[in-house]
Amino acid sequence: MMDEKSKVSEKKKTTNRKNVKSKAPEKSEKKDLPKSLVVWLSVVFILSGTLLIAGYNILIAPSPMLESKKNSNQGMDIGGPFTAISHNGYAVTEKDFLGKFLLVYFGYTYCPDVCPTGLTEISTAIDMIGGEADSVVPIFVTVDPERDTPEYLKEYISYFHPRMVGLSGTMKQISKIAKAYKVYFSKGDQASAGPDDYIINHSAFAYLMGKDGKYLTHFSYGVSAEEIARRVREYL
Repeated sequence: MMDEKSKVSEKKKTTNRKNVKSKAPEKSEKKDLPKSLVVWLSVVFILSGTLLIAGYNILIAPSPMLESKKNSNQGMDIGGPFTAISHNGYAVTEKDFLGKFLLVYFGYTYCPDVCPTGLTEISTAIDMIGGEADSVVPIFVTVDPERDTPEYLKEYISYFHPRMVGLSGTMKQISKIAKAYKVYFSKGDQASAGPDDYIINHSAFAYLMGKDGKYLTHFSYGVSAEEIARRVREYL
């Protein structure tokens, strides 16, 4: 049997354990979120999902040109007569390029990254093709003729390929060429207070035109030089 001293000791231990448990923080009562906050979060979630889906659809959307005549070698309604000023300061027309394949790219020299990347891929592709590409002329058409004078174009294209031709002209001339090639462009926001510091929003396709000036195919932004070279070879 347990003596009185042992009973007292055991009672103290039991009491101490109870005291330790009682010091633990009590679980706070769960409160529901305000209905207004729940509604607001639901709206944000729905809108975010909608924007993500819309953005994805834009990224994977096929070109309208492909939709009109997908995989056709007949020649789409792209290209046509034009007049412009070359980087050498001479007036040129589409007739000056008959008998040559053309890789036509639209952009502008102040473009921060898209245009230099596109022109580099085109230039690299031509070098990869080698001697067969002697009949291919890379053409850079500015969509910013106000800043991209022939003199400025001449310096800019020299960084890419020695056979590259730069085309500028009046805004009316450039708009006509862009319309013929189904190219979108518009002046964007001012980057700073300077009147000449602005961006140009534009589509970024490279068009392969045949020796007769007819459309053959096009390359979207991001296509590698290897892929461009492979597909161009199919027409040479």
